[in-house]
Amino acid sequence: MGGDLADVGLWAGELGALHERFVHRFNREEPRQSALAYMRG
Repeated sequence: MGGDLADVGLWAGELGALHERFVHRFNREEPRQSALAYMRG
């Protein structure tokens, strides 16, 4: 698995965009943060 720092920045941005697509389904902040942490790995 390769990549450079620019790729990491791109991946982080795409992950944030994905998270924004479903974050509205959680009423509280804690589950929102947990979902993002789960996706980050």
